[in-house]
Amino acid sequence: MITTIVNGIATDQISVKDRALNYGDGVFETIAVQTNKLYYWAEHYRRLKAGCERLGIAAPAEATLLTDITKLSFTEASSVVKIIVSRGQGGRGYASDPQNQPTVIISNNLWPDYVESYQQQGITVRLCQHRLLINPALAGIKHLNRLDQVLARSEWQNNMIQEGLMLDQNDNIVEGISSNVFMKINKQWLTAPDSHCAVAGVMREAVLRRAAKAGLQITQRHVHQSELPLIEQMFVCNSIWGIVPVRACESYEFKSADDIKRLQTELEQDTKSAPYVI
Repeated sequence: MITTIVNGIATDQISVKDRALNYGDGVFETIAVQTNKLYYWAEHYRRLKAGCERLGIAAPAEATLLTDITKLSFTEASSVVKIIVSRGQGGRGYASDPQNQPTVIISNNLWPDYVESYQQQGITVRLCQHRLLINPALAGIKHLNRLDQVLARSEWQNNMIQEGLMLDQNDNIVEGISSNVFMKINKQWLTAPDSHCAVAGVMREAVLRRAAKAGLQITQRHVHQSELPLIEQMFVCNSIWGIVPVRACESYEFKSADDIKRLQTELEQDTKSAPYVI
């Protein structure tokens, strides 16, 4: 059973000098695998490469990644492949050596058993007290420094709440801890722009693309916390959950929406259109 590949070798160990461990210096992707198919592979690799370029890390070749993924053991119908690319090993201090060889870690993980119930029954979310910093230099990419998300997720232990919504320093609703968020106000679907701190989610982009094809307009603009009472409908999404309706946030409840069911159907067609077979 091979579940982890590091730089092409079956192992679960890296150097204590790796900059991923010391500084969170790298990027990652989380990819859904269904019956030996990588979903949204092209989009994931594109974002991985863009993130590496933003940080000045040499991105691994697409063919190399795919070859290494095929070395993993896929014994279940559904699983989650995670790819981590760090700048590699380095000495003490923040300065990096331009000659560093990146460390590439690929792992195969169990599929969450709650995804289907989330999609069908919806979830309850809460507003997190911890705020995201506005940082255009890192906006959009999935870098390894997830301390904001760790702190936000530590705010509750109630298993009746499945996700937290994160605000920025200006009290705008930006994204979920593990997801992007879409809200409907005055019959208009909205989502936060990804230009100042939100992650440019692969599923978020798929939703925007499929909505446009279906003639459903989604506007990218900031939604302030004070607008929460105006929200009629809400859903969150990521590459593993797909589209998940939100039933309630704090004391506010949201009605079930045909729009959300329609987008779930559209997205199902989208995922079937071009998976990468491994």
